[in-house]
Amino acid sequence: GIDRRSISTIVLITESTSSPEDALFLKQLAFARINTGGVALSHQEIRNCSFYGQFNQLLLELAANPIFAAAWNIPIDDKEELQKNNFYKKMEDAELILRFFALRNTDKFSRGMEGFLDLYMMKSLSFSAQDIEFLKDIFFKTINLAHHIYGEKLFKPFDPQSDTWKDRAYKAYYDAVMVGFSRHLEDSNILWERKSKVIEKTKILFREDTSKLFTGGGKTKSDIQERISIFDNMLSQVIAE
Repeated sequence: GIDRRSISTIVLITESTSSPEDALFLKQLAFARINTGGVALSHQEIRNCSFYGQFNQLLLELAANPIFAAAWNIPIDDKEELQKNNFYKKMEDAELILRFFALRNTDKFSRGMEGFLDLYMMKSLSFSAQDIEFLKDIFFKTINLAHHIYGEKLFKPFDPQSDTWKDRAYKAYYDAVMVGFSRHLEDSNILWERKSKVIEKTKILFREDTSKLFTGGGKTKSDIQERISIFDNMLSQVIAE
């Protein structure tokens, strides 16, 4: 396997292309084709090699956050079990942190989810140390707020049919929860106090979600914007009451 912590920068491809984005995808394509001893690299492993820098290091650091790791069943305190964990090995944990930062800018969404994440990683190479600290602060405040409200149900959808919470986290719902809460950090005290109201209204969202937006239905720009917007609006209602 490939050690996620020790891969250094891939040599940049310098062919003349029409835009930085085209250069990026050419580089990605070349890396994806490098012989990796028969092991196909995941999208995030390729990003880890292509865009090695402060922001990439931040993703790895935040993926070790205990609240985040517990929500995704990643055994960060057991090194032996961790090496068997596919989510960790394929760097899907780091990719989820990337999704949070990237999807805070859904108006710029393009090229599908993978392409959009690639573009954000490319832009991250120009982030300053202050940018990195700003993003780290937003992540911690957001996940702590969301965890205070949902506890062990964090990122697990509510199932109206069985009237219980699902036993695993879903990426689409995670996107909505994290981006939604990050837009209301100024009112975190109100949300903190109205925890039961947020949970009550969350259940209503799932009862009304006939198109399964929160459990992964729909991957277009408008689907992604809508699921985040619905959750965001629910929080706004709780704050305004």
